[in-house]
Amino acid sequence: MDAFVLSPGPRPNRQRKWLFAAIFSSLLAIAGESIVNAFGNAIDEYVSGIISSTTGFTGAHIVSWLILCAIVFGVILCVAVPVTIHIMNLHGALHQAKNLLESYGSMTRTLASVNFSSRNYKEQIEKVLVEVLRDGVESFDGSAGCAAIYLPDATQSYLSCRVSYRMDEHRQRENMRFYIGKYDESKEEGVGVKGLTYRQRILLTGHMSVGPDGSWQCEHERYRKHKNGIMGKDPLYKSFASVPIIGIDGDMSVCFGVVWLDSKHEKTFDSEKVKYVLLELARKISCIISMCKNHGRDV
Repeated sequence: MDAFVLSPGPRPNRQRKWLFAAIFSSLLAIAGESIVNAFGNAIDEYVSGIISSTTGFTGAHIVSWLILCAIVFGVILCVAVPVTIHIMNLHGALHQAKNLLESYGSMTRTLASVNFSSRNYKEQIEKVLVEVLRDGVESFDGSAGCAAIYLPDATQSYLSCRVSYRMDEHRQRENMRFYIGKYDESKEEGVGVKGLTYRQRILLTGHMSVGPDGSWQCEHERYRKHKNGIMGKDPLYKSFASVPIIGIDGDMSVCFGVVWLDSKHEKTFDSEKVKYVLLELARKISCIISMCKNHGRDV
């Protein structure tokens, strides 16, 4: 399982790219010359005869042109491939930014309609949170499965599911709780990945694989298995992300809860870019919870 802490990260080194391009081009040139020397005059005379009869170039000219073509091809290849990858990444980032802006607009419009003084304000807030989860799941273009928000109970000892989107009925009935209270050896087995996320305030990702006994297992020792074999032969998910919902309460930074997403695909949440999207989803949820607290209301 991977842990992710928000940090600027290193910037791409463009000089290093050009250095790699130059080295690669030189290697191509050396390889071309080596091939010509290794196979001797046989191939050279054969190719020279064909080209000389059509172009009038001599053998020396041909070798020079082959080396030059290899160098030009190497430079083009080394420049074109990184540029193409960069354009594809930029396109993906712009697509996610567009989805993010649209989801913020949707959240703002929905929040504006909430009446915090009404008796059913919790149902209204729940609709807003479900909408945010829906936008979060859809931002993965079909690769994410379900999403859920886990918040502390009245005792501040356990996390339980407050709102979910597309969660299967088996897990809804299971209604797992995760211990987040003070250290108690008898209760530590109940912490789980979500409890660890809440305690340490870090984004955690994990992957499911088939163990020796044929059951689905996670590489993280804190992972709590579902009961009654509900994972089945075709598991409910093969990867997951557990994200802390960090916000401000008064003048203190606190963890309001955890947002969980899972996927049938193994690598949905592995890239650093995706993890920033997950943290942004948690910030949106944090804004909603903070607004409720500012109105003196619980979520």
